[in-house]
Amino acid sequence: MKKTNKILAIILAILMVMSIIPITAGAEEIAVTYDYTVISEDEKTCRLNSDDGISRTDSVILVIPSEIDGYTVIELSDNFEYYSNTHKIVVPDSVEKIGKAFNGHDGLLTIVLGAGVSDFNPKSFVNMNYLKEFIVSEDNPYICSVDGVVFTKDMKNFLA
Repeated sequence: MKKTNKILAIILAILMVMSIIPITAGAEEIAVTYDYTVISEDEKTCRLNSDDGISRTDSVILVIPSEIDGYTVIELSDNFEYYSNTHKIVVPDSVEKIGKAFNGHDGLLTIVLGAGVSDFNPKSFVNMNYLKEFIVSEDNPYICSVDGVVFTKDMKNFLA
């Protein structure tokens, strides 16, 4: 009995030690860089032109950063580029304006728009054969989504 307790104590101690040791079994960090244009140096704002560096196999969901290099991202460029296998894009609350960023991207299934989006080019959302839903933050005072469709907050105008 004492021998069994001693063996169990040793096994438990080994397991406890192993649980605090980080294991990185071949995991590789992906360095992501962004192409952006400074809009205002004084206000520290920028327009995001593309993401560059996300592995094609790891970019099914693209979460756009709200800040890059100390600049707040407030716009997405007309020519915003991302990988073709991206199925979901999450636009942060900081973004106010979206150009024709997503036009013709067949792979997109879901677009999540943050609370700050107030101005977007309707052409951004054309030629998207598989788009299933728009999700708009409930905190957005300008637009809303109902059943995956985007309207003005007062529901008087269909937007996308």
